[in-house]
Amino acid sequence: MTQTLNSLTINADYLLEFCYKPRTNNSNDNRINVFWYDANVDFELGMTAALIANSTRNLTPNWALQSVSFTAQAQSMNLSFASFGTQNTLGGLVDNVSLAQVTSVPEPSMFILFLIALTLLFVRQRKLAKQA
Repeated sequence: MTQTLNSLTINADYLLEFCYKPRTNNSNDNRINVFWYDANVDFELGMTAALIANSTRNLTPNWALQSVSFTAQAQSMNLSFASFGTQNTLGGLVDNVSLAQVTSVPEPSMFILFLIALTLLFVRQRKLAKQA
């Protein structure tokens, strides 16, 4: 299952979250692979999965939140979910899929941190001088 996502911001980070639940207790029967690739590229089975959700019903009886971060290399990217493992029409379940752009919080520069520390030190010294 593939969805083409358009109007993405190149080099922006995106967070994919979805719920996964294995359907059977058989190993190699419930695997869901997630792929993120340029929309101009055809899907190939040899692609490296960005995330692999794999469990059994007895190990994961409830829905489990899965998350992975991606960086957009193009304005149009494909997001694919593919079932791998035993071909028996069962496989894992996917629900509540969301993709949101992640805004990074800029780190304060060392100069600003130095100024804050220097100001606090100055204020402390003045308080100590007034108390003496």
